[in-house]
Amino acid sequence: MEGILLLLVFIAAAFFLKKRGNRLFKKDPILPTGQRLSEVNAMRDLAIRTGNSHIAPTSKKTQSNIKTSIARPEVGPKKDFDQPGAWEGSFWDVDLPKSVSAVLQLDYIDGKGQRTNRTVDVRQFGRYGNGCLLIGTCELRKATRTFRTDRIKECVDTETGELIENVQKYLENKYNSSPEAKMNNLLFDEFDTIRALYYIGKADGRLTKREITIIANTCRDMSNESKITDEIVKKTITGLDIPSAQAFKMAITRISKDGMEKLERLHGAAKRIIETEKTIHSSEQEAIDYIEKRLSKLVASERV
Repeated sequence: MEGILLLLVFIAAAFFLKKRGNRLFKKDPILPTGQRLSEVNAMRDLAIRTGNSHIAPTSKKTQSNIKTSIARPEVGPKKDFDQPGAWEGSFWDVDLPKSVSAVLQLDYIDGKGQRTNRTVDVRQFGRYGNGCLLIGTCELRKATRTFRTDRIKECVDTETGELIENVQKYLENKYNSSPEAKMNNLLFDEFDTIRALYYIGKADGRLTKREITIIANTCRDMSNESKITDEIVKKTITGLDIPSAQAFKMAITRISKDGMEKLERLHGAAKRIIETEKTIHSSEQEAIDYIEKRLSKLVASERV
């Protein structure tokens, strides 16, 4: 009899703990809903694109979720791993992959100890364990392959003839001087402005080529980098979540705290976006009205 009573007590305790755990789980700030979820997604996108993980939510569980949600490029069919010149590592395992354009001549020893000389058109690279993994088109195999930098015995940039001693550092420097890196840095510095312009561009349900050009011109002006192309800007902003109306207003409020110049620049770009169409969508009108409302408050505060 005592055994049955103990079993019933155990079952009741387990049921209580489960319900209590569910309630705690629902209240967990790292699993938000509605507007908060949109903000976390935006921060996740920015952290991934810029490599600045400190701007993401600080919870270890949230950062773990961010890391595992990073989108990866193609890794090739599984059968490739059984073919000659097999892949040297999965690019899915690369931490914070970066795009780069470089044609490298490699003296390479693969995992089986076979030594080959290859020309590789490198597309991306990233941290892989304690080293670096790069991915690109191998001319020898006429297919996409990955290569570990610790297995490269000699490397030459075919465009410049430069003998590269540290491949990872060389690719990092090449990436950092690229317009893609400049755009990522700008996204980190001017996240609210870029996201607000994206919201206005999509307010009528579509983002036209002319609107992208206006946003790109604003990005080039803010970064003082003429090599940032419309295509780079399009790829960057369309990879973000579209802000809600509330998130847009919150962004405008933050921008207004930075001073008149930033808000006026945003206002000018927003008006040019709206003027690309003959008719103004109601969401566009509400957006421009809110910006002008914040501008008016700034002007009034400066007069006091």
